[in-house]
Amino acid sequence: MRRSVTAQRHRVSLLIETSSAYGRGLLRGIARWMREHDAWTAILGEYRSGQLVPEELSRGECDGVIARIESAPLARFLGELRVPIVDVSRFRLLHDVPFVDADDDAIARLAFEHFSERGFQRVGFVGDDNILWSQNRRVAFTRLAAQHGAHCDVFAAATSRCFHYNLPAPALTRWIAKLPKPVGVFCAWDGFARQLLQACRAANVQVPDEVAVLGVGNDELEGGFSQPPLSTIAPDAEGAGYAAAALLNGRITHPRRKVSNVALPPRGLITRHSTDVLALEDPRLAAAVRMIREHACTGLRVSDLESAIPLSRRELEARFRQHFGRSPHQEILRIRLVRAKALLTETKLTLADIAARCGFEHPEYFNVVFKRHERMTPRSWRVRNS
Repeated sequence: MRRSVTAQRHRVSLLIETSSAYGRGLLRGIARWMREHDAWTAILGEYRSGQLVPEELSRGECDGVIARIESAPLARFLGELRVPIVDVSRFRLLHDVPFVDADDDAIARLAFEHFSERGFQRVGFVGDDNILWSQNRRVAFTRLAAQHGAHCDVFAAATSRCFHYNLPAPALTRWIAKLPKPVGVFCAWDGFARQLLQACRAANVQVPDEVAVLGVGNDELEGGFSQPPLSTIAPDAEGAGYAAAALLNGRITHPRRKVSNVALPPRGLITRHSTDVLALEDPRLAAAVRMIREHACTGLRVSDLESAIPLSRRELEARFRQHFGRSPHQEILRIRLVRAKALLTETKLTLADIAARCGFEHPEYFNVVFKRHERMTPRSWRVRNS
């Protein structure tokens, strides 16, 4: 149905900085919602993270606000506007305002699974307990470690809240130097991960052979300053922006309707050199895992592992289940599906091409396996994550 030329266009103020990758992702998601619905005029000024009172908002009226509310003065200012607001920050400074956020439990689970797949029996966490999202990720990660019998060391500083978080470097260096190795360390944010890499260099600790480092954010700027290149969990910033726009529009058009907060799972994990290691004491198991990762998408079968690794099928099955909780065949399928999801979101290849590139002989079987594991078809996954 065509939009009426006389239909009211709502004026919405976007208080989201463009200086961060996450902020830009939020804006892309909002812009996509606006293109699809053609219902708003956006007010987007030169807003900066932590800015007290945005000038463009104080000069005129608006029908709603999507904001990164990261300071008490801004929270007080917005609290007096009497217009619908959606918060896309992590600080929760306006408790009666709905928010769209990353799912910290899902992020921590992805991080723990990443280290578990690489055979780490000891893990660590680096963050700042004065920051809510960091605290949430610490709690979730340490809980998972305890549930799976993994030892977890924690470095959780308590710095003053600001917009450039700097952990105490000498204390972080001493902490990483004393940790038993090898260890996989999950950092609540790419910035913390970059600081940990610096601490490793200062302590003469090798990454990833002694310490594997994983961050969150997938910020190209942070990654550009990381040496070695940083593995990271990519949050769904664009999806969060789209969800925030839909949530705000619902509040504007149906102000009395009850709304729920939104927590989005991450888009995925990007493996780079900082975690590209296997912490397995069993050399035969390590060889099997390495063979699967290198050849799973080229039609590898469990019988190929038996031929290459001096273990019987029963021994191979037992060692995989002991260390990973799944069979070699399940691990082969898992690696294929990880590759398939990357191709679905990052390319425009046909489903048949993706199936072939991921080692599935028939697209129909690819569809069945994908749906069984992800509870949706590959096509639906692509639509949801594009």
